[in-house]
Amino acid sequence: FLIRNGQNKAAVAAARRAVEQGNGLLPAYVVAMRCAIATRDLKWARTCALGGVDSSLDPRPFHEMIVSLSFAQNTMDSDLMAALEFLKRKFPEDREWTERLGFVHFQKGDTSRALSVLGPLIRGEAKGLRVDSLIVAAEAARVEGKPSQAVSILETANAMYPKTLSILNNLVYTLSLNPATLGRARALLPELLSLGGDSFAVKDTVAMVYFRGGQLEEAESFMREALKGMDSKDYAALEVQLNTAEVLMARGRKDEARSTIEAILKNPKCPKPVEGRGRELLKKLAQSRLDQELAEALRLYQVRKFDESLAIVKRVLLDPNCPADLEKAAGALLQKVADAKAGK
Repeated sequence: FLIRNGQNKAAVAAARRAVEQGNGLLPAYVVAMRCAIATRDLKWARTCALGGVDSSLDPRPFHEMIVSLSFAQNTMDSDLMAALEFLKRKFPEDREWTERLGFVHFQKGDTSRALSVLGPLIRGEAKGLRVDSLIVAAEAARVEGKPSQAVSILETANAMYPKTLSILNNLVYTLSLNPATLGRARALLPELLSLGGDSFAVKDTVAMVYFRGGQLEEAESFMREALKGMDSKDYAALEVQLNTAEVLMARGRKDEARSTIEAILKNPKCPKPVEGRGRELLKKLAQSRLDQELAEALRLYQVRKFDESLAIVKRVLLDPNCPADLEKAAGALLQKVADAKAGK
């Protein structure tokens, strides 16, 4: 009555009192939830929905409200997961809940679980699945080291939703990861550029196709264009920056690449797949530096500057990034230097 007559403050006060004194009474949660939604208090609405779940014999409406409110607030917590698991289990014919559950697992970084949830939908009857669900499933497969499955999902998506930029862009990018399918990725570039040539994500994809084909100058040109138009808040922004670092590494600008990667890894919103790949690239940079240092140690040994050579070799051997083959070479050089110093 109070809400209908615009007396929101009084309605909220009465609803809060009803919940506090209701000892789990279901109507109290229902009224309070209506008040919370009417006054746009989403946090309180979610609390009331959770209370309704515990008090109702049919909690479906409350679980659905939890899902809606959680997505509106971008709250990916255990309560949302529980609501989606309930809805998926009780209403398996409604694929919305499975799709959303897969998305939440992906957002939380559990790509294996995301793929296990979404995979059966795609293998069954993919028709009617949302574009976002197909892309998430493909990305999860790619992160899980299943590029063939990722390509298969994206080919299915491309047939279902032709001329859809997000699908075609992901397909071309994924095809470029495998030398065996790089040619098809290049063949699709004209269509991709025609469909979305102004998109920073498309320019990034084109850059990586050229990069993986060994055309480094063209790759850097497109990558710079991608960075100019990049939305720093976009989900893909950090991966674009990481791709840029990889191109810079190949172009020999290792210090610039290293500082770019370190900045990415310091970002608290860095996705786990990007973080993992970034650390691998840093490791490669470190190993490249160690290669150069060992080469310098060898040069110093050859000109009989044994003490300087010995200091570098020891530093290389103590570095945690020193790979087994380099450690073996450094050990052999260490022995040569030691023998030379001993006059052998």
